[in-house]
Amino acid sequence: MYRRVFKNGREDSLSSPLAADITLDPATANAYLVLSEDLKSVRHGGVRQHLPDNPERFDQSATVLGAQIFTCGRHYWEVEVGNKTEWEVGICKDSVSRKGNLPKPPGDLFSLIGLKIGDDYSLWVSSPLKGQHVREPVHKVGVFLDYESGHIAFYNVTDESLIYSFPPASFQEALRPIFSPCLPNEGTNTGPLTICSLNSYV
Repeated sequence: MYRRVFKNGREDSLSSPLAADITLDPATANAYLVLSEDLKSVRHGGVRQHLPDNPERFDQSATVLGAQIFTCGRHYWEVEVGNKTEWEVGICKDSVSRKGNLPKPPGDLFSLIGLKIGDDYSLWVSSPLKGQHVREPVHKVGVFLDYESGHIAFYNVTDESLIYSFPPASFQEALRPIFSPCLPNEGTNTGPLTICSLNSYV
């Protein structure tokens, strides 16, 4: 049994979601992104690579999708964000726009964004964009999807607390993990996003 605790103290019991073995899809990665050999980690390389501008690839946004496609079931994975000053992780429709850098329509993207400016740290969810200030940076994020119930939630793995749970939605098409290490920010945000290894059940 995988358990988290809501901020109001009510226990959130998620009956044995399968720990998803997520890997990154190189065909979707923006040309500035560098993927690790095992396709578990992504960072912004600072230099545009010579890659084909195929339809699947993000051409403006520093984004890459997970290779796994979900059309049913309960799934959970964790992402190490470390000490990055800006990052984004979440879930999107497989049909999400890959070209241009326009805001994604509501329902196309369910993401959590971390942003640190000086000593000020905030978390944002999208879309629509909503923010909250937090005292301590989040270093590891848990992502939970229950396709049938239309439930997506983000967790702070370190203290086992719920960060945000989206209102229930009705998913009608395939969903995929989405990741962005964001821009290097003059060398202050060069660290990677890393997908963590989990047991079969969590």
